[in-house]
Amino acid sequence: MKAIHWHNLVVPCLSEIIVDQEEPSGKKGLFVLNPECVIRYQSDGVLITLPRLMFESIYLDKDLASVIKNRMIDISELSFSSVKLLKQSGLLLSKPIKGLDYFEQSYTVANLPNRAILDLTHECNCHCLTCYHRDDLDNYQPSLADLINRINKLKSFGVVNFEITGGEPLLRHDLIEILNYLINQRLNYFLVTNGEYLEEVNDDLIELLKKAIAVVISLDGVGDRHDLARKRPGLYDKILRGLRNLSQKNVRFAFIYTVQEANVHDIPEAIELAYSMNAIIQLRPVKIVGSA
Repeated sequence: MKAIHWHNLVVPCLSEIIVDQEEPSGKKGLFVLNPECVIRYQSDGVLITLPRLMFESIYLDKDLASVIKNRMIDISELSFSSVKLLKQSGLLLSKPIKGLDYFEQSYTVANLPNRAILDLTHECNCHCLTCYHRDDLDNYQPSLADLINRINKLKSFGVVNFEITGGEPLLRHDLIEILNYLINQRLNYFLVTNGEYLEEVNDDLIELLKKAIAVVISLDGVGDRHDLARKRPGLYDKILRGLRNLSQKNVRFAFIYTVQEANVHDIPEAIELAYSMNAIIQLRPVKIVGSA
């Protein structure tokens, strides 16, 4: 039996591999497969996506896949290592979640992608030095019908996780309709924003952001250094006010921090900021892509 645990925010990162050669534990216990996960049966086993910020996925080979097929799992058939992985990842529940059906997909091939970036708009209020999109930012926005067609096509290819981005996605007047469609299709998403408009988000959008994996704010430094990199004076203070608004309304958020020579000394303060707000912060290097 073989299991692979992946986590993913910007790029796939291998977290843990278990090649299970242990004997079944024999330990008695029945658990329910978590219906909040997306289950994709494929030619070499099953890929299960967890509804968490890192878009965690668990790959199980055919032997392990057969154990979870019935959704009621007898852990006596599994080794201690397999039980530990499935429990820690949130796949096994002691009690079922009422009113939630399983979301299952089936494909005859393996290794299809399960994540995509959905670019809602080329419009943006910032002119970031590190933006790969900078040279083609204009007022272009694909229509709502076009975006729905893209979502449907990506879903048909096995994509269930969406990074909602732009430009600045909060500039879309129909963002509520887009997020509602993703929710109705039982697709996971997080929304990446520069944070300027978080203080102005209305109650209807707040309710949809609560259902997101998280709202992710891009940081390029602390205080004036961030504003300089974004060419947007006063932006950092607006971000902090917006995050207080999200926090008061119980919306999960996280930070992506692009590490560069100009802001490397701000990293400890940025980490402290994230820690004080009980948020994840991901540090990532500059990559020479597009206009960046």
